Amino acid sequence: MSRTSNRTDGDIVRDFLSVADLLEEPQLAQIYAYVAREGEATVQEVIDELEFA
Repeated sequence: MSRTSNRTDGDIVRDFLSVADLLEEPQLAQIYAYVAREGEATVQEVIDELEFA
């Protein structure tokens, strides 16, 4: 059974590349997960919460 989508091939490729970037950069993945979980956050909140230098 196939699923239909309104997404273009370019959107899918861009999303795939974004995931690949996250996998290569652990800190970027942490930031993404934090913001996804918390919603909006300031740069200082991210730095403090994730204990980045």
